[in-house]
Amino acid sequence: MRQLNGLYTQRYKWSSYRATAGESKATGWLTTDWILGHFGHRAGVAQDRYRVFVAEGRGAPLPWERLTGQIYLGTEEFVARHQPDQMIRDVPRRQNQAQQPTLRVLFQRKGQPTQLIHTAYRQYGIDRQRLQTILASMRRRSAGG
Repeated sequence: MRQLNGLYTQRYKWSSYRATAGESKATGWLTTDWILGHFGHRAGVAQDRYRVFVAEGRGAPLPWERLTGQIYLGTEEFVARHQPDQMIRDVPRRQNQAQQPTLRVLFQRKGQPTQLIHTAYRQYGIDRQRLQTILASMRRRSAGG
């Protein structure tokens, strides 16, 4: 809503902007209390703050331009934490495994190293040579060298 202000929110027939901002009466099926409650307890103050919030978003990058795997918006660590640990047959692979986490992120997860290695190989396709290099590095670190 914030990014489209001016282009869309005030002219589009089905936009809730005008009613939420107090510029028109809300239809019977539209509830504005919940969203306005985030901007203040009194209607007039909340509507003023809402209008400012929307106006400040003008020209900001569109969120869907920064999506990873069509559904995730966040850092690499966020994406890694929220991806399922197993394939879901009915969900496209591009969404199910939106991003291959770096090994640093992958090995920060809780679990046994052997399970994490298995996940890296089977789920993310990290090749065996690279995994052997990582294992050797992990052994050196745990041995204190």
